[in-house]
Amino acid sequence: MYVVGTNTKRFKSWYSQQGIKRNNGSYWYARELEDIILPEVDLHLFIVTAGASLYKPYEVPDGAAIVCHDNRTSKKSYGRFFNKNILWVCSKHSTVENMQSYGERAAYVPLSIDTQYVKQFKRKKTKDIAYVGNAWAFKKDYLDSLPKDVVQLSDLERDALLREMAKYKRVIAEGRCLMEAQVLGAKGEVPKYNDLEAVYVEPLDSRDVIPYWHMALDEHYNSLNDTAIMRCMRTFNDLKAKKHRLLGEVFAASNDRANELLAHELKLVERL
Repeated sequence: MYVVGTNTKRFKSWYSQQGIKRNNGSYWYARELEDIILPEVDLHLFIVTAGASLYKPYEVPDGAAIVCHDNRTSKKSYGRFFNKNILWVCSKHSTVENMQSYGERAAYVPLSIDTQYVKQFKRKKTKDIAYVGNAWAFKKDYLDSLPKDVVQLSDLERDALLREMAKYKRVIAEGRCLMEAQVLGAKGEVPKYNDLEAVYVEPLDSRDVIPYWHMALDEHYNSLNDTAIMRCMRTFNDLKAKKHRLLGEVFAASNDRANELLAHELKLVERL
């Protein structure tokens, strides 16, 4: 598995320039994919777990898999990668349907959390109710409408957020935060937006979703047949593919063609 995610220089460089001091839920989901789930899936597949929008289309090979973090404006975020036989791994059924409506291949894999990690923050409840989640601009009307007794928790690093969230008997949240709240012993509730989807989910441990990831990625990998993933070490004309390959370009080729290119005296490519 060749993983492009939170440990790449590109992602770390981008993050260092954002002027923020905390990582959000998407980051921690990607980290758990990289640390817990994907090491258990033994496939020679190129997958982007985070920061897909930081890459150009030629840096992601046809037939790759990309974790879809944007469930609201997916086409705007990822449209540059359409028509490349990408598998979009989605944690909402509605996002699968949305991506398929664009002619893309998409698979549903349920969202998960590291329940073992979260449990260590469980404690006695001393407070009533809180909203937990990012205070993004599109949520402003909803957040402004919440009663004054609903404490709003956001912009906290993960451990600090878990420690604070653990104090509450009731938590309004979505996705991973909703799962974490329930593991901490709170009654979970979903936000009631006017024009946004919020789905109630129960806690699911990342170790328990490994079979779902196997199923989605195995099926996609098997559809690719005999392919190798290559990266260009220099610019050259690929006569057989009738393409001008760029320095840094990542592409899929048959194993026979890969071996031909690897044997070239000018060291045109490297195998990933």
